[in-house]
Amino acid sequence: MALATMLPISFKARERYFMDDEKNPTIGQLFRYIGKNKYLLIFNGALILASLSNTSGAVSNYVAIYCLGSTKWISILGLVASLPMLLSILLTQQIIRKVDKFTVFLICQAVNMLLCVVLFRIPF
Repeated sequence: MALATMLPISFKARERYFMDDEKNPTIGQLFRYIGKNKYLLIFNGALILASLSNTSGAVSNYVAIYCLGSTKWISILGLVASLPMLLSILLTQQIIRKVDKFTVFLICQAVNMLLCVVLFRIPF
């Protein structure tokens, strides 16, 4: 799906801001910049913590195979898990008008981390 949506863009899209004297930063420069930028550090830290605590993929496979009895349930559980994402697409504009984007992001990441840990701890 990503290939189908991004392939036409690669032929049609153009870089808006291009500078000839632009230099690629080194890894050390990137880490120094992230260390100095508090908000970027929080943003990247939240992404790393969310990735480390995300157990939903493994837990959903376990539930499908051992609790529901078959591997055919893996794709169904994946579709059910994607429904909140589709709902969030519809509600994003209304939420962002009332609350800052960064605050919404941090709240969603915190709730996601909490739900992943809770889901992991629920016995079946």
